[in-house]
Amino acid sequence: MSESDEAVEGQVVAIVVLIGLSLCVAGLVEALPPKILAMFPQSVLVLLIGLVGGLFGLHFSRVRDNDDPDSLVSALEIDPEGIQLLFLPPLIFSELFKMNVHVFFNVSIQAILLAFPGVLISMCLTALFPVYILPNSWEWFESLAFGGMLSATDPVAVLAVLHSLNASKHLSTLIAGESVLNDGSAIVVVTLFLNLQAGMPYSAGDIVAFSFQETLGSLALGTAFGLAMMCIFPLLKENPTPLVALTFAIPYLCFASALVTEMSGVLALVPLGLITNAWGRATIVGAVAERMEHFWNQAEFFANSLLFVIAGLYIADDLLSGAIKGSDWGYLFLLYALLMVIRGIAIMLLYPALVRLGYGFTLPEATVTVWGGLRGAVGLTLSFQIRASEGVSYRVGEQATFYMGGIVMLTLLVNATTSGPLVKYFNLQRAADRRILAELNTDFREVASRSLAFAGATDTQVHTAFAGVHEPVDPVAPTHKGSTQEQTPSVTGPSPVSTTTTEDGVALDELETMAAKRRHFLLAQSVTFDHLLGRGVIPRSAWFLVMQSIDVELDKKDSEIGQWHAVLRQPLVRFFIRFIADEPLRRFLHAKNASDESFLMRDLADHPDPPQTLGKASTYALTLMAYIAFAYLRAHEDARAAIDALRSEANTLGQHRAALVQESLQDCRAPAKFLTLVRHRHPVILQHIKAVQLATAIEWDLLDRATRLADLGLLEHSELHPLLELAEHLSAKCKPLNLPLKADPVYPPSGDFARNPDFYPFPALTPHKVIQSKASAEDVELAITNGPSESEIITAPRTRHSQQDIRNLESRVINDLAGSHWYRS
Repeated sequence: MSESDEAVEGQVVAIVVLIGLSLCVAGLVEALPPKILAMFPQSVLVLLIGLVGGLFGLHFSRVRDNDDPDSLVSALEIDPEGIQLLFLPPLIFSELFKMNVHVFFNVSIQAILLAFPGVLISMCLTALFPVYILPNSWEWFESLAFGGMLSATDPVAVLAVLHSLNASKHLSTLIAGESVLNDGSAIVVVTLFLNLQAGMPYSAGDIVAFSFQETLGSLALGTAFGLAMMCIFPLLKENPTPLVALTFAIPYLCFASALVTEMSGVLALVPLGLITNAWGRATIVGAVAERMEHFWNQAEFFANSLLFVIAGLYIADDLLSGAIKGSDWGYLFLLYALLMVIRGIAIMLLYPALVRLGYGFTLPEATVTVWGGLRGAVGLTLSFQIRASEGVSYRVGEQATFYMGGIVMLTLLVNATTSGPLVKYFNLQRAADRRILAELNTDFREVASRSLAFAGATDTQVHTAFAGVHEPVDPVAPTHKGSTQEQTPSVTGPSPVSTTTTEDGVALDELETMAAKRRHFLLAQSVTFDHLLGRGVIPRSAWFLVMQSIDVELDKKDSEIGQWHAVLRQPLVRFFIRFIADEPLRRFLHAKNASDESFLMRDLADHPDPPQTLGKASTYALTLMAYIAFAYLRAHEDARAAIDALRSEANTLGQHRAALVQESLQDCRAPAKFLTLVRHRHPVILQHIKAVQLATAIEWDLLDRATRLADLGLLEHSELHPLLELAEHLSAKCKPLNLPLKADPVYPPSGDFARNPDFYPFPALTPHKVIQSKASAEDVELAITNGPSESEIITAPRTRHSQQDIRNLESRVINDLAGSHWYRS
């Protein structure tokens, strides 16, 4: 073996050993008690361990190799673009994939201001530090690249604190959005000034062209990749393994394409991540969503851990080489203080504009945003890029890496650990559901007490069990001296709600409780929408539009539930409504007073006869709106049942529940009337929806029954295949059936789908009942007799349900079995 081959082999072994040790260390650190990680973030501990390990490893390797400075770090030397390509796609894409797209777009202008003008302000002010404060001379291009490097923020630790404290979503999304965008802008300015430092000639026009290529070109490239992923997603929705592989591969391909075409890989990932997040959620549901989230959390963890270990090795190398002097430590702390001041200046200069945009911007939020500007992974990769740049001196490169690593440690140790108290001090947490929690706290204690008493525990033992447990706060007791409480019936609202008259804010608790109830009500609806999509009951387009209405309603404060109008106001919905050829239906959907009986009667009188035929576009639009109306009514019905589950023996909030129920029923009048109108004028639309939903319900019911039998040991694993084939065949044959609609032509606002034979879930679903009540004998006989023979079923190749599908179904059903009466008995 030649010397070059031995060198390559040694480098490969060193990299493999580094990866293995880094992940072992990161895993052990992550397993530390939460109290330790609250004081010392995981990233800081990993960097320090990498630093200490690097000091020992490099020291002994240099002693062994005659103080050769190129023994370990040079063996692990990776091109800076290679480091960015390796580590940034999972870190950036993971952040974008977890973001709330609706909130991001609402704060996007604020984030752009912080990410572009904010970075330029911070870069210029920070560049003064190496030019006028550091003793060794830095050139201006080097200093500006240094300022751009330190302007890239990485608020992962602060976001974790904000989420744990239930802080406002728009604040956490603004900080995350600014981080993603300023990472891209920082890379652009660092690359530009390093090119200028290397002597590349740039005219003013060249700089403008470079900026447009790095920004608009990158965004266009990422959009193209996002649209391609959006087209591929529906083809893979039945198989989670290639879906996860696709979401992992495409960001790397997008980032690599940006590097090849000399664009910004980080900015290219922004539209890719947002498109995948917005549209992919309609495909990535249920078990697939859980696997996807778990995978990307692991990918982010691995990339972050490896990057911080490498940074520790670089800093260790600089310390042992003598490049870092004692004075550099003093300058490091001075630089940290200056960076906090500079970030505050940049945000205050932009504050007048930030206040007027998005959800607004308060001084406490500005303070948390200043303090939450941590530095992290992207800044470290940029320090490696500065270090390896041709025009940068060796001393400047070492200082850039040292200062960047030091600032990362200080911001994580100081800013991240103190962000929680800062958020609490400014009371930026979302209004706590104090009354609801107090009610449930009391209820839970009573249930536990009854269980202990039933098991024979004495009063002393019960008291011992509850020793140290905080007593729940009485949610209706006066909390301040002089407060009085009254019950004031509402004469204008939908129902009477308890109102407290006090001088010091008890009435505000009532409003906060009602707002919290509405929030829970909306979140309960989103669970139903996800369930309907996961079972194939509604199409992805309908799910996407109704979920958007949830986000719109969550933005509102102290207003009654009015989602249906939020659905109809969406641009996509209004676009589809334009294609509905039936004038009364189109006018009904556009009307603000659609629930008014006189409006409907007048419009029907003007157009008594519906169009004989509908075009493809009109049929699709009308079917989509019918799906939306059904999903809306079903979600409201489930949410009313879910909110009622909070009822306990300690109930003091019954009036709030009654108010919510009345708001919901009032809001459901228009979609229920729309379905009634569609049934009257175009029953074939609802017949088609019924056939599709019935076929889906039959397939899932048979799959559930088969997996339950296998779970109980009554079927072998291999014997599931013919039953799955049968379920799939019957589902396919039932979709084209011409099924009658129920005799009563009116659909109530309450939904009442438990007794509605026209829509999912068809609760009385058994083979003989379905055959008897849903289809003619000829249709059923045709569906069964045209089915495959037993031998065909057994030998037929699997087309949709793989072994992984069966395992997913088993894991999904086992949770249902615990609550099943026949299983328990």
